[in-house]
Amino acid sequence: MTGLIVDHKALFDSMPVPRFLIEARQGGHYHVVEINRRGLEYFNRKEEIILGQSVCDFMDSENARHFEQAFEVCIKQKVPVSIHALPSFPGGIRVYGFWINPLLDVTGNVVVLDVMAQPDSSDDSVLQRERDDAISLLTSIFDASNVGIIVTDHNRRIVRVNDGFVRSFGWSREQMVGED
Repeated sequence: MTGLIVDHKALFDSMPVPRFLIEARQGGHYHVVEINRRGLEYFNRKEEIILGQSVCDFMDSENARHFEQAFEVCIKQKVPVSIHALPSFPGGIRVYGFWINPLLDVTGNVVVLDVMAQPDSSDDSVLQRERDDAISLLTSIFDASNVGIIVTDHNRRIVRVNDGFVRSFGWSREQMVGED
């Protein structure tokens, strides 16, 4: 489109769901480097209380630990992850969960984590939530297992390899993913 200038900050801030950017710092701390209006509403905090702060500074320890564990997996695996919403936040905005997407630099290092809420829709069924919980559990087991595991698609191409497989056989993920 010619003549279209997009103000990314305005677009980020006007999103209808909570969204924030996280930066990993020394010592395993995760700091908020950007947050939109709906994110401030979700956490029921002012920008100066959240911006630049570690998630431990404005969340209770259980919720902070839940987010930090998801951040660690996302950074280590360099793949998007999702977590279920934590009901104890006082802002009144209902969300189903959060997508956490690693943004990588040109060398493949995680620069920042883009965290965006998944809207809570009233038509979500109990079965859908149970399925998502089961997938989340299996993903955690896959990631933490010392047993080597590979996942293939219907064409027998490798789509995912866990750390146990990499340690056991010595091939890197980059060598494996996409191969027959």
